[in-house]
Amino acid sequence: MFADIIPTYLDVDRFVDSREHLSAALNPQEYKRFAEIAILHPDSKVWLKGYQEPYGPKVLSGEMIFNATLICQRCLEPFNFNRRGLIAWGLVHSESAMRALDPRLDPVFVMDGQINLRETIEDELMLLLPLIPVHTQCDNLSISDQQPENNSTSQSESPFAVLAALKND
Repeated sequence: MFADIIPTYLDVDRFVDSREHLSAALNPQEYKRFAEIAILHPDSKVWLKGYQEPYGPKVLSGEMIFNATLICQRCLEPFNFNRRGLIAWGLVHSESAMRALDPRLDPVFVMDGQINLRETIEDELMLLLPLIPVHTQCDNLSISDQQPENNSTSQSESPFAVLAALKND
């Protein structure tokens, strides 16, 4: 099922027990924290399905594909960033359940039978961003391509040279 919007809260018991599927476009206005870092494009999408393995935790799995505009941290120019990420969330109700969770699953705490789906998706979006956004053109630059700095400083270049001159007057 393709939805126009992602619900803020998801009743995980109903979603998992009925093995539902969710497909929706990511609305950029709903992800304020992400907007502080990057501009999310409206063609971004998420797919989720719920299931439970025998004697295992309830799981939400799926994928998201998103496009965003980031600012290159070398040249400070905007660039497009495309990413596909897999979702594997293990739904837990306590810290002990979180510690026992399969390490291949990311723990998501369930409160009163629900999760804040938009917030959890936003967390996943932010985790998929690079730590230091850099263009591919800027990424190909190596340290040796840059001009070496002149490490020798003369007395006239020193910021304290001006103070010394004033003191001598």
